[in-house]
Amino acid sequence: MKRMMALLFLMTFTLAVAVACGERETTTDTAMVTDTGTDTAMTATDTAAQTSLQPADQEFVNKAAKIGMAEVQLGNTVSGRAESPEVRGYAERMVADHTRSNDELRSFATSKGMTLPTELDADKKELDTRLASLSGAELDRTYMDAMVQDHATAISEFERASNEASDPDLKAWATKTLPALQEHHKMAQDILSKLQ
Repeated sequence: MKRMMALLFLMTFTLAVAVACGERETTTDTAMVTDTGTDTAMTATDTAAQTSLQPADQEFVNKAAKIGMAEVQLGNTVSGRAESPEVRGYAERMVADHTRSNDELRSFATSKGMTLPTELDADKKELDTRLASLSGAELDRTYMDAMVQDHATAISEFERASNEASDPDLKAWATKTLPALQEHHKMAQDILSKLQ
């Protein structure tokens, strides 16, 4: 009995040490990668191997995340500085609406084993910097012009996903989010036409 207890303790201890060391193997399409618990950055191949989404769905999730992140950042840059009350209100709404949809997307991505991008694309960083340097009517027009263009692009991406996404939850989210993007686009067009 003592030997069985000792053997059971030894097996439990060995298992605990193995788990604590974080020994695991990750298979990718190109190579076998072994992670022995060291702090290494995850590659795109590692992330793709761990998510349950098809590549086209992953691409849409990344695009949607960047679109939403940009809307929040640009809205924050403009909301307190816009000259027009309509532009200010629009920017505040973009922050609220896109923060909510970004949270939904983040929850979805996490459930599928996917990590969302955390940085704006270079062109959006450049636009944000430009908006921060503008004021008055020029700020309002530049922002609203960008919103018309950005939402036209977003609508195109979301329409495609609502029709073609493989994952049913992603397809449902894209379909649910699309009317808000269409409303944002129409509002941006209306506001921009008043600023001309």
